[in-house]
Amino acid sequence: MPSLLRAALASLLVCAPVAVAHAEEPLPPLPGAWSVAAQLRLRASLDDGVGILLPPRPLLATVLLDAESRRFGVSLLRPDELWLLQTGKLASDSNGQPRLAPDDLVEQGVVEAVCAELRNPPPCDAPLDSLALEVAESVARARIRGNVLLLAGRLRLVIVDPERPSLRIRVGVAYAGRGTQPAPDSAAALVAAR
Repeated sequence: MPSLLRAALASLLVCAPVAVAHAEEPLPPLPGAWSVAAQLRLRASLDDGVGILLPPRPLLATVLLDAESRRFGVSLLRPDELWLLQTGKLASDSNGQPRLAPDDLVEQGVVEAVCAELRNPPPCDAPLDSLALEVAESVARARIRGNVLLLAGRLRLVIVDPERPSLRIRVGVAYAGRGTQPAPDSAAALVAAR
């Protein structure tokens, strides 16, 4: 794997535990980085039933698969709007396909986008940087067919005001797309974003 990819993963996954306590089967060769044209769907709802379902939005997804550290990263970027980065453990299934187990999430812009679309109901009446974003579910899937990577995933998030924990907004994010060729240099974009 090119040193640039290793540097990107070291930067993005710095808090991730990568030590292996016992011998594991080596992962099959996996292309390290993919650039994926994807669609993002976002929905949100309040406890009183008011909600939104936004039309699909195109975005650039960058997928890093690092067999050496057994870690992966999926970056979902809409410039000047939002950024989501799922990271987690990388393994392979019985067919040699990557198996992704997300265990962390970094985001920018999700609270702002949801509150704006809902026209700032409580808890969005509080300073947005005071709101917490909790992860209720995080799933990612990748399949390699020839020179094509198929990518899909979903997130269930909850926006909550720590001062008023009964005020919550439930957020669903789903994405899917495909990349047609490995893009080793695309890791540089993740490093720059970080």
